[in-house]
Amino acid sequence: MKKILMVGLMVLAMAGTAWSFSANWTDDGMGNFDVDWVTESPGSVGDLLIFPMYLADGTGWETKINVINTDTELSTVAKVVVRGGENSQELLDFFIYLSPNDEWTAKIYNDNGTVRIYSTDDSVLSNVNVWANESPMNQALATNSCDEETYGYVEVYDAWFIDRDGLLPYLGTGQTAVDLVGPIDKDIILRAFEDAATDEFQSVNILTGFFELLLPTTGLSAMENAVVLQDYDLNDEVILGRETRLGESSSSSIGEVEGALAKDDVYMPYYNDGKNITAQVFTFVTKQAIIDPTELDPCNIYSDSPFYIENSTVDWCVEYGIFVFDLEENTPTSTSPIFSPVPDEDKREFCNEVNISVVGLDSTISWYDEGWALFSFEDLYTDNDVMMGNNSDEIQYSGAPVIPFSANLGADGLSLKYGAYAPADVYRFGTLDNVLY
Repeated sequence: MKKILMVGLMVLAMAGTAWSFSANWTDDGMGNFDVDWVTESPGSVGDLLIFPMYLADGTGWETKINVINTDTELSTVAKVVVRGGENSQELLDFFIYLSPNDEWTAKIYNDNGTVRIYSTDDSVLSNVNVWANESPMNQALATNSCDEETYGYVEVYDAWFIDRDGLLPYLGTGQTAVDLVGPIDKDIILRAFEDAATDEFQSVNILTGFFELLLPTTGLSAMENAVVLQDYDLNDEVILGRETRLGESSSSSIGEVEGALAKDDVYMPYYNDGKNITAQVFTFVTKQAIIDPTELDPCNIYSDSPFYIENSTVDWCVEYGIFVFDLEENTPTSTSPIFSPVPDEDKREFCNEVNISVVGLDSTISWYDEGWALFSFEDLYTDNDVMMGNNSDEIQYSGAPVIPFSANLGADGLSLKYGAYAPADVYRFGTLDNVLY
């Protein structure tokens, strides 16, 4: 696992953030706001799935991806986008076609140095008009000299849906309404989707999913839910070959997505006892790095994220820090966890979109055999002049839009677990006591 560690372990930097961006809300004229904006789904069912990491590094690790349509009546089409872990460049996109109660499965693996996605599921095409259950999908991810394809993350955007009655005009020769009662022929859904008008593209909160990290040669595997956002409200046509980015083709701005994912503090367990290995992963999906080559740096990047515009360093990194604790409240950290900000010499940075660290490899941090670590983004501050939304109403939030989770490998096998966290406050601009959530 050492091969995938791109960033050293984190030290506590208490830097917090308050952003300003547009929200999708309406005023009833009496100061009451009806907010219809994207949030993290408490039940893990929504219209935007984020799988915060895949791993296919050539040492045998594979990642299985599952997407489920939970609805009993609606068929849906979703766009899958695979992104690199260093600079979030799009490495592959394609559609999946899900009938009611349907599930799509695939694995991302390393084929002698080429990272591929493989599926034998009838919910995805492997070629023009050829479903993967007839001829397997075994598509190589694109390589990008400015990114890393052996690890990264996956987004799934619900894009379009239709009920059984809506599929009636698209029945094939010899087919009747009876063919829409049980499992639905995917050719029917494909014909309807290809005939859809631009204004028919919209999302619905019916998707859920999970990912599984596995090492087949040893039998090791562990599973965790996708991060699911609800009411993302995609509202424009999405096509293959044209990049789909968070905050575009949607009534939700990139700032709203960041507000939904914002966290003030993150709490992560760890082992460092020589018997267990703990890897900590921090994924920043809203950075969406844009390659802007210069003569001196062909991989020069910038970001249009409100968070990164207001809080990143000159290298588009984010400062953070850490307090390490054992099981008895002891901490070797040089500063008191009661006060902030953290001294400059104790600060660390996240510079990738997917940041992976193995506990104990950074000799500048004094880890105990077992304990927990506090990562804080609480005290960053953002100027109120960043307007990134779809109308003129503004909201603010604190914290960082990060997805944290840990992987632990020990005598009991492999486990994956999202980090606990203190959620950020999201509130109306200029009214700090008007907390929206």
